[in-house]
Amino acid sequence: SYDIKVVKTHMEWWTPASWEFGEKHYYRFLSSLNERVNRLADIIGENEINVVHSSTLTVLDGAIAAMVTGRPHIWDIRGHFEGNDGSSFGIYLPIQTIYNIADSLSTRFVAVSHSVKRFLLRYLPGDKIDVIHDCVDLELFEDNSKKGAHLDEDFPGLEGKFKVALVGRISPVKGVEDFVEAAALVAQKRGDAGFVIVGPVEDEALFEKVKTAIKRRALSDRIVFTGRRKDVPALMQEIDLLVCSSLSEGLPNSCLEAMAASKAVVATRCGGAEE
Repeated sequence: SYDIKVVKTHMEWWTPASWEFGEKHYYRFLSSLNERVNRLADIIGENEINVVHSSTLTVLDGAIAAMVTGRPHIWDIRGHFEGNDGSSFGIYLPIQTIYNIADSLSTRFVAVSHSVKRFLLRYLPGDKIDVIHDCVDLELFEDNSKKGAHLDEDFPGLEGKFKVALVGRISPVKGVEDFVEAAALVAQKRGDAGFVIVGPVEDEALFEKVKTAIKRRALSDRIVFTGRRKDVPALMQEIDLLVCSSLSEGLPNSCLEAMAASKAVVATRCGGAEE
């Protein structure tokens, strides 16, 4: 335990998760902005906070609260946010305007990979950007952490199989369709291979499309969906190969977790994975 105080408070994305919300999103965002920022400012003052850190570009409230209270603000940028992927970063302002606002409200930026920094240099001054890679707690991935994950019991069809896993939400950017296509090719040559997709369903339409593709290729007994799992460190001990099929990543945690568990990784050239 790190003895860190946790305070929960409501926030709104200023860059909505989907284009479908339209102008309604900004009415909601602006109507309660003052209240949300004042609440954060109170938290900053009451807890004598010296530096404010925002861990995603999608939330603006902390940056404004830092400005109001005169605190330095550090913005952690975890991906290539261009505003052209409505599934994860839908915006209604010019992308340069988004980064200009972020720049005006921030003392420093932290890029999660050199790939992200190279992207940010299109919009932000390079002397304000530092690269700090993510890390994982290695102790969580030791063999004695195996308790709790029982893939063979939960999915008997995987028993004795060489287990190939994709760990990530069901979303277009994760390349789930490509993973299934690759699995179909491997299954033709390796009868001992089983495939596991671990993560929550973010895009229901995509989920149905992927399930249809699996059924069409007669792979229903070879590919399983586990849904969201809280035991990923233990689960990593039970797979044989981790695949990152993402189209774009800042730095995929699944690759770090697989490496921490001493598992092989096959990844697309999607950004931080190369690092």
